[in-house]
Amino acid sequence: SAVKGTGSSTYAYNLALNLNKETKKKVVMLSIRSTEEIKQQMQRAKDGKEEIKPNDVGIDIKELVGNYDKIKENIIHETLPIDLLTVSIDGDDSSLRKYISPLVSALVGDYHYVLVDLPNSMDEIIFETLTQSDSVHLISMDRRSDLDQTKKVIEHLRENSKEGLSVDRIKILIRGVHDKIYLSYEMINKAIGFDV
Repeated sequence: SAVKGTGSSTYAYNLALNLNKETKKKVVMLSIRSTEEIKQQMQRAKDGKEEIKPNDVGIDIKELVGNYDKIKENIIHETLPIDLLTVSIDGDDSSLRKYISPLVSALVGDYHYVLVDLPNSMDEIIFETLTQSDSVHLISMDRRSDLDQTKKVIEHLRENSKEGLSVDRIKILIRGVHDKIYLSYEMINKAIGFDV
């Protein structure tokens, strides 16, 4: 999601858990967190407003690439029926774009499904990851400002995807947080230029 508070991480974890449950295949959840987001969370924890879990902080992605043993050592196995790996990236460092694909490729050898939960900041690293994904699920709310952000993401992906984005590769999901949906699906589809 390009917007905070949509529940995109919750959706990703539930998708991973259900893929494991339904298929009985190995699933790893790769959570990519921005260093800025981690700093903010650490401050909230220091202020007593939030609890830090073991997989919240993550390891710097630069430490993992090309080091299969280090990748395996940082995967959390015992918490859930799926495996977890959390890495941190500095969104301002565009050189990190080259690290994500090799990391995901290293995981593909051991898992049937690799789900990647991305930060809300839509920088070049995130867009690079999205364009290389087999399937993209974007979560939005039905507020105009959120739909505008989602539309920008879709347009950027269409412009920068080598094969173009088909309906089969990208799914837009609207999070229901209100008692009613304020915009009809037709209005939402028109606002973002893509079918929900």
